Amino acid sequence: INYLGPDHSETLKCRNNIAHWLAQSGNIDQALLKFQSLNADESRLYGPDHHNCLKLRKHIAFWTFQSGAEAEALVLFQTLLPDQERVLGKGHPDCTTTRTNIDYLLQNLGLN
Repeated sequence: INYLGPDHSETLKCRNNIAHWLAQSGNIDQALLKFQSLNADESRLYGPDHHNCLKLRKHIAFWTFQSGAEAEALVLFQTLLPDQERVLGKGHPDCTTTRTNIDYLLQNLGLN
C-alpha cells in the first residue's frame, strides 16, 4: 500500500488496522504509539473534529485504560466528551459510551 502514499485513505486504514491488532494481541504500548501517530496525521489531513479523529481518540483513551493508566484514561475521556457532544450530538452512542467510561473510571478511582 506504500505506493499509494502515506496520506492515502487506504494507507491510513492499514495503519489503523495494524494498531488495532497490536492492541488486541497485547502489544498495547506499541498500539498506543501507532494510534497516536495516526491521530496526528489524520488531524492534520482532516481536522481534529473529523469522525476518524474522534474515534482514534476514543481508542487511545480505551487502550490507555486497558494498559492500567486509569487516571490518564479518565482525563482523555473527559477531554474527548465535549468534542464528541459538539460534533456528534449529545445523544450519539459514542457520547453515551464515553460518559459510561468516565463514570466507571471515576468510581473505580474513588473520585465519584
